[in-house]
Amino acid sequence: MMKRILFVLFVVVVIFVGLGLYRGWFTLSSPGDIEGDKASINLEVDGGKMKEDAASLKRKTKELTEGLTGGKKAPGDN
Repeated sequence: MMKRILFVLFVVVVIFVGLGLYRGWFTLSSPGDIEGDKASINLEVDGGKMKEDAASLKRKTKELTEGLTGGKKAPGDN
C-alpha cells in the first residue's frame, strides 16, 4: 500500500515538473564553462507566469461552467 502511495506521489511530481517546464514556470540553465568534473545547473522559477496561468485557468473554467449552466448560479454561490 505504501509503495503505491509513493509511486502515485512520484508520478504527480513528475507530471508537475514536466508541465512546469513546458509552460515556462521553471527554467534550467548551466553556465558555459565547466571546471573539471564539476558542473552547475541553475533552476529559475517564474512565479508570475504560474499566477497568470492559474488566473487564466480560473477564467476559462468559469466561462465553461457558465456556458453549461446558462449563467445560473448554484444555491449558496456568491
